[in-house]
Amino acid sequence: MSFAGAGAARARDPSDFDIQEWVYRRFGFVPHPFWIAHCKELYLGVPRNPEVRPAWHECPVDKRAQIREAFLHFGLFSEPAPEMGLPREIPRMRRVIRSARGRTGHGA
Repeated sequence: MSFAGAGAARARDPSDFDIQEWVYRRFGFVPHPFWIAHCKELYLGVPRNPEVRPAWHECPVDKRAQIREAFLHFGLFSEPAPEMGLPREIPRMRRVIRSARGRTGHGA
């Protein structure tokens, strides 16, 4: 299976809507934004406070692989890590998270 453009430079990071649209066209369901946020926690290391997220916000286990594939498609990480089949975080994503925190006035 080929992920065209997985490593290519993009003008902007994909929005949740972009991810939803890609998953719908590819797999036939629309992932809830809460599921996408939870998968970003799991696969991209985006920090969230688990005490704030109710259990129903967690992505169902059977939907995570499809959302992970969308992350691969959009180039949010480069390749799966060998242990547990989880992706490696790439430094670019850390820069995006830091710059987003600076714009909102949150974080260090």
